Amino acid sequence: MPLKLNSFNLGAFPASLSMKAVAKPAPERILRAAFREFERRGFAGTRVESIARRARVIKQLLYYYFGNKQKLYEQVASTIHKEREVSIHDAPDVLADNLEYWLKQPASDPDYLRFLMWERLEVTRSNIPGEMSRLHFWQESLRQAVADQGKGLWPRMGPDASQTLLSRLGLVMFPLAFPHWVKLMAKQDTTDPEFLAQRAEHLRVVAELLTASGARKR
Repeated sequence: MPLKLNSFNLGAFPASLSMKAVAKPAPERILRAAFREFERRGFAGTRVESIARRARVIKQLLYYYFGNKQKLYEQVASTIHKEREVSIHDAPDVLADNLEYWLKQPASDPDYLRFLMWERLEVTRSNIPGEMSRLHFWQESLRQAVADQGKGLWPRMGPDASQTLLSRLGLVMFPLAFPHWVKLMAKQDTTDPEFLAQRAEHLRVVAELLTASGARKR
């Protein structure tokens, strides 16, 4: 049975766990601690001893629950993606609102974004951690994209719906994944509410253009 965490947005999660946190079940504490270590240092830079210390458990207990660091990493990856599946169904139908919604998701969860960036550096295409459970997440995203196109909520941008989904992700994720480029080009910080408001307005304009283009083709 997959381990469920109440929330994986750990931006305010303290480096030193409180007594209340210590009272949580050991597997949950280990998962939380592992996520924090992996998003800060990547898989290669994270030591099992550091995870155990942060979780306030002995190292042997980590091995007892998860086997080894690789399996623990896979469980973390699977868990955080599974928890985000609900966001697919909560997304608004209207294109402009949809893009703004997907902008706010990663913008409000920078720890998750850092986890993905480390993963991009370390993971090969033939070895994706938790691949099967994560494949379900993206298959559901793709099904939703196809359904949106069928209802006229998204313009058809070619025969392959996966390309449309990739374009949607690129529009919202690129600036957040490359904040230094935003700093150089726009002289803004991606965590600044003013930047996010401007980006949301720009996405609204893009949505209007795409919607108008789709209407003309129909």
